[in-house]
Amino acid sequence: MLERPFSVKARGFKTVISMSYNDENKEFMRSFTEEVKDDSRFTLHYAPHQEYPEDEINFDLLLDYASQVKAKMVVRINCRGPNYPGFEESYITKPVVKVLSHQLTEVTTLCKDKACIKRFDGSEEKQVIGVLAELQRRNLGEVSLDLVLRHLTALNVGGAGLESRIKKLKSYMKNGVVFISIEMFQDNPKDVESVVHECSAIIRILHDYYSGKQ
Repeated sequence: MLERPFSVKARGFKTVISMSYNDENKEFMRSFTEEVKDDSRFTLHYAPHQEYPEDEINFDLLLDYASQVKAKMVVRINCRGPNYPGFEESYITKPVVKVLSHQLTEVTTLCKDKACIKRFDGSEEKQVIGVLAELQRRNLGEVSLDLVLRHLTALNVGGAGLESRIKKLKSYMKNGVVFISIEMFQDNPKDVESVVHECSAIIRILHDYYSGKQ
């Protein structure tokens, strides 16, 4: 297991990048770490390897880390080598970006030239939604609208000011935390630099887009 060499304290919109390690992708992880370690938009997390797609994903460590840094976006990366089952499938010519159903159109528009965009399958989507709900709860706490109204009333905030603040609160809660999964495919160790650049370019596009929506 790799030790986390640093923790980048991003300001504002924080994106956690979680990398799944295995025997084949050590060079990818080392190179990717070098690529983004000085970028204050990101903080890195290293996760156990998921050997097969049907394996149950353990989100506990990632959830703990993402809530600790109050992440607004989580990107999970799995770099797979030629020993991965199904490596010869046609879509491996591009990275595979998996998103929740409601994000499919916008992420396709953003990244269609750089990646193959797919929805999470049903069981994985349910798991991701559960993780996001828990992360949202940890980041915001249990928000009572009645409590917010009483607090604003006590501050003598009324009329347009009250409506504006409630609208902003609802918008913040609706936006929630973004979760993206990226599968990279590397069939030759010599390709690691190009694979890293592909991956980091996609993440920066997504980060800038979603941070701009907040």
